[in-house]
Amino acid sequence: MWWSLGLEIFLIGIIVFWAISYLVAKNTPYHVYLTVWVSWTCALALVALVPLDLNLVYTKRCISLYGNRTDIHLKMCDLRYWRSWSAIDPSLGDKQTLKVSEEALRTSWLVVYTVCQLNGWIILTFQQSYIETRHFSKMFKLHQAFLDNMGFYATCAVVGALLVVILVISGNDLEYVIYGLMACSNAVCLVIVAVLFGYGLAEYPRSLWQDCQTALKLRRVQISVTVHYETFKKAAEELAGKLGQVYQLRKAASSSLRAMGPKIMLTAAECPLDIASVLVMDPVRGPSIPETDDEYRLAFISQLQEIELDQTHNQKLTEVDRWLLALE
Repeated sequence: MWWSLGLEIFLIGIIVFWAISYLVAKNTPYHVYLTVWVSWTCALALVALVPLDLNLVYTKRCISLYGNRTDIHLKMCDLRYWRSWSAIDPSLGDKQTLKVSEEALRTSWLVVYTVCQLNGWIILTFQQSYIETRHFSKMFKLHQAFLDNMGFYATCAVVGALLVVILVISGNDLEYVIYGLMACSNAVCLVIVAVLFGYGLAEYPRSLWQDCQTALKLRRVQISVTVHYETFKKAAEELAGKLGQVYQLRKAASSSLRAMGPKIMLTAAECPLDIASVLVMDPVRGPSIPETDDEYRLAFISQLQEIELDQTHNQKLTEVDRWLLALE
């Protein structure tokens, strides 16, 4: 039993890793990769544990049906699968083997339910807010994600506390709390499995067939490249305009907006580049400090283009390269 349980978890982890590697987008953060892998692995492990549990229940009922007639239940109830524990401890008998198997399955269920509970209701919600926040600094992202989910966590804590109080007043034990946790975990896991299988069974064969068609794949890539390039240009122009506004605020932080200076400097520190050192390259005057809105926009767009060339092609621009680009 132990070897099949370990083999199932290992194979599920490998298959999930391969599926995520195929579906994951470029430059996806590793923490997102890890949480998605944990979510899918635990959800599929939940499904894999069901046949083992049913087999154990069937074996125990078969033994109880024939009572103490050992010669009959050994013949009618197949225990070879559960006797694999004897490879670890040869002194185990049939009853001890079933007891150890039951404890192993109970521990496996507890681990899967606990991980699904924490991952589905706490980690994934916090991570989604962390990814979607518009801050650049990690500390600001963590702070904003905590603020976004504080109300949700407080609501869950209040509801959980009320359920515990109701159980205590009604005289029930904490076993009902475990049932509640199982229900919540099942909700998360079953949704993940439904989405994974529902999307994968329909989308994966179609995408695999399309990838095998070279001409169709090339045509689709050409269309997507144009769309992504236009989207990137619009995003770069919008970001350049926002950076220009931050640049002007930073200049005014030492004069007319001195009272708001600390907050402005915090905002400037979150920018993805050092806005204080950005210069605009003029074909006649050479590098100079931007003064107008158009110069701000051109300066930051050129700086973003340099970052793109550096990260994509590992290409560093010189002063001559900047001057040639300014001529265009």
